[in-house]
Amino acid sequence: MNRDIDCFAKYGPNMTYASSKQQANLRAVFCVAAEICHRGAWADVVIKPPSLVMAGREKGQLKVAIRVNMRRSGDWQPGLPKDSDPKADFRILVDTEGDKIPDDGDYYIVSETEFRRWVLDDHERNTRPYGGQRALGGNSNHKRVTISDARKLDRGWDALGIF
Repeated sequence: MNRDIDCFAKYGPNMTYASSKQQANLRAVFCVAAEICHRGAWADVVIKPPSLVMAGREKGQLKVAIRVNMRRSGDWQPGLPKDSDPKADFRILVDTEGDKIPDDGDYYIVSETEFRRWVLDDHERNTRPYGGQRALGGNSNHKRVTISDARKLDRGWDALGIF
C-alpha cells in the first residue's frame, strides 16, 4: 500500500463531518507528515485551523512548524499572511491535482519568512497602481501561486534541517 495512504488511513481523523475541501487539505497535511516520517524524521500533526505539521530529527528535538497548502486544480490560493497567524518555520505547497497522492516532485518547500516576504512584496507590487487595492476582487485576501512560482521558491526537503 502507498505509504501516504497507509499513514492517512492509520492516523487520519474521522472526517465525515468535514467538507471535501477540508478533507483534501487535511489529506495534504497527513501526506507531508508521512513523507517526513518516510525520510527518517518524526512528525506530529496539529489539527486546528490552520493545521500545522510539527517535525524533528527525533521526537522532542529540533522541532520545525510547517504550514501546508494544497491544490487540486489551478493554482494555490493561500491567504495573505497575518501577524496573528500561528508561527510556522516553513511552508510546503503540495500538488494533489486531480486528487492524486503526491510523489516526491509534488512538494515545494520554502521558509515561511521567505514565503511571507514574497507574498507581501508581490501583493504590494500588484496593488500599487490601483491605490493599494486590487484591481478586481478588492476584498480578496488570497495570493495566487503558480507551479512556476512554487518551483522558483522550492528549497527542497533538506532545507527543513531535520534529516
